[in-house]
Amino acid sequence: SMTLTPRPDSREQFFICLELISQDVPNFRRYYPFTVNKQSQQISLYAFEEDIQQMLGTAINQDAFVRIRIETDQMLKQIDVVRYNARLEGPNSIGRLEVVADRSVPAGNFPGVSGMRLDDPQAEPVAVIERMSEGVGMGVFEIPMKMMKNGPWLLFPPAESKVKVWVAENSLETNESSPQTLHAAAKLFHPKHNPHVFDGVIATMAEDLSHSGWDYLRTLKDRFSTLPLSAFEAWKSLAANSAAMAVAVFRLEFDPDFCRRMSNELAVIWETVDVHTWVYVRRSQKKLLVEKGLPEEFAEKVVQDRIKSVSESIPCFAHLAEYLKEPEHQNLQQVPYVFAKYCFEDLRRNHADDQRWPEWFKVELTNWIHQQDFPDELKRLPDVGFSRAVAYLPIFMAAITAGKARFEDLTPSLPELKLGARVLSDFDRYGWYEPTYSLVLSNLLLQTE
Repeated sequence: SMTLTPRPDSREQFFICLELISQDVPNFRRYYPFTVNKQSQQISLYAFEEDIQQMLGTAINQDAFVRIRIETDQMLKQIDVVRYNARLEGPNSIGRLEVVADRSVPAGNFPGVSGMRLDDPQAEPVAVIERMSEGVGMGVFEIPMKMMKNGPWLLFPPAESKVKVWVAENSLETNESSPQTLHAAAKLFHPKHNPHVFDGVIATMAEDLSHSGWDYLRTLKDRFSTLPLSAFEAWKSLAANSAAMAVAVFRLEFDPDFCRRMSNELAVIWETVDVHTWVYVRRSQKKLLVEKGLPEEFAEKVVQDRIKSVSESIPCFAHLAEYLKEPEHQNLQQVPYVFAKYCFEDLRRNHADDQRWPEWFKVELTNWIHQQDFPDELKRLPDVGFSRAVAYLPIFMAAITAGKARFEDLTPSLPELKLGARVLSDFDRYGWYEPTYSLVLSNLLLQTE
């Protein structure tokens, strides 16, 4: 926790700024204002944990970090939040790894380290033994001979450890880029020479629900659930393919917690999966279950239960469950666009005291909507400039889900766009964003022949 103390007998405005620092994406910031009246106010930095996780989720680089600054009219304090508080360096010429830990980790309190084969996640992890001196760990680990081959390996601490170590070793330098399985892709991956080797396999998996890659991902999900999703290239490649993500919801039996992890850790925006993909995947999953011997009625119930279980995480499921089963107009609710005006009036009332509305991509969203064939009830919704981004985002996202727009239509800077969409939608998700998204989406689908 941290205490904000104003100048004596005065009211003072504090700002907490979160800034993403990464080599692979433009740095961007989020601000949180706090007005402190005379008496000190205590805040917990843990309240920003999910926001920090979302910012890190937009950066592929594992060395990315979030810088927290506490400011008034001057900078008061600065803290850097990193993914891991220890790393492994080496191996050196005699095959040893040395743990380099954050100063917050007490000496002699290093965790055990294990290695998993990324090309065979079902294989038992291999213990990496720490050298001891008079019963005290030295923080020096020796790689077993069996880990000198059959790589690549992911080295990780036990689940209960507070020390977070991540490193992948033994990547092969290769230009091969056409593996047929995730197991083979893991073996061929190299961050510089072959960084996109998983993408082709993931694209194939989106069309083949019986592909062995789904077993690979299930093993990661079941056996290594305590590790960050961003530590695995397979998860990152999956998150970048909206069709494969739709299949994964059913094939890997995502629950609300895992959907939330995908959103927070890998910046997945579920609204970017279009309705036609969901309809196709729903049918394909039911067909797969029937082919495996389930009665058709039971297969239908399994699919319905999965949709219901994650409907709070995937807005399309909450509002179009019947349409996804039978994409007919009678399964859509026709609500006049004028109802969006009433929702917007509630939004303005409910947030009248908010000193700062998020304005991410305000100009881009405004330009986009005025190029579309929407009625004036939508185009003229925002009555003040600072409300435009929040007002227009659900309309834009509904167009994406309906297949009438692309997420990257606003900007090619996807990492910043993903975070901006999350910030804008969470400003008032259940009172404004989802009702308006649902209304516009239904109307757009009704216009589709």
